[in-house]
Amino acid sequence: MTWKITVLVLSLIALFAINMNLEYFDKTPKKHILIIGTAKSGTTAVYKSVKDAIGENLTSYFEPNASDFNAALRSRAKQILVKITLIDRAQYKDLYDDIHHFDKKIMVIRDPRDILISNLLYTVRWMRFSKDPERLNIFLTALKEKEADPQSHSVLSLYQLRDRLESEVMQSWESPRSWQDEYNDYAIAIRMIQKNPDLHILRYEDYVDGKLEGLSTYLGLDIQGNADVSTLKEQHSIKKSLRNIARSKSYGNWKNWFTAQDVDAFRPLFEPLMTASGYSDDWTLNATPEIDPAKSSAYVTRIVSDTEITW
Repeated sequence: MTWKITVLVLSLIALFAINMNLEYFDKTPKKHILIIGTAKSGTTAVYKSVKDAIGENLTSYFEPNASDFNAALRSRAKQILVKITLIDRAQYKDLYDDIHHFDKKIMVIRDPRDILISNLLYTVRWMRFSKDPERLNIFLTALKEKEADPQSHSVLSLYQLRDRLESEVMQSWESPRSWQDEYNDYAIAIRMIQKNPDLHILRYEDYVDGKLEGLSTYLGLDIQGNADVSTLKEQHSIKKSLRNIARSKSYGNWKNWFTAQDVDAFRPLFEPLMTASGYSDDWTLNATPEIDPAKSSAYVTRIVSDTEITW
């Protein structure tokens, strides 16, 4: 029995020594990168661009569950890339402290008014009423009326319609995610920026415009924009579907969507957050607004038909 224990101990020592030698001879620079932001702020596109720039020998975690996130924190892999959104922050219990485990930390921010438009449309994908043809048609009809006459519905009223349709079919313990949740997530993002001066801030608008020199320098990588998120394939992810569908790849669309009612409703709340994140307090709407159906009703129809959900 004694000799068996001796052999086991020696084997473990040998494995440890081999592992240490492999790490010593592996000259791959250590890069543990975290990408964080609110939902629909552009984090997926940035993640894909960074992942493409790193290439091989990368361990990646795309919106991981709590277990996988903890595994990423403990991992001894040389190159790790993690992307999380603040919509899932409840499962990351010590997020404010855990971000300091990463060598590079990127906060992606976007004009919150554009985020409101993106989330209004995209989240229909996961809602129960989207699988009810009659209720879905009610929402799509309102979007088509908005396309024909941008003044016919405010963004606020479209949120209220969407949330009412969802409340009619959701389970008793559920509650629809609405624009107030987008406000809360954005406020938390600003708070994280203020408390973590070592965060690298990347504006979605700069990503769209290809202004990525600062990010490339920060990461020591050649980051390219306009990533094709539809090709994402991930092992460590909590997402129900990884079939990402880009909508506009642009910014400033809120100027076509918002009405005077929206400005009155949203400006008092979002203006302080916009100032804190460096966005101008200019709420001028387009004089002749236009809404492309391909980025509105047709987009919702497409993502709903492309998403298979079982509750």
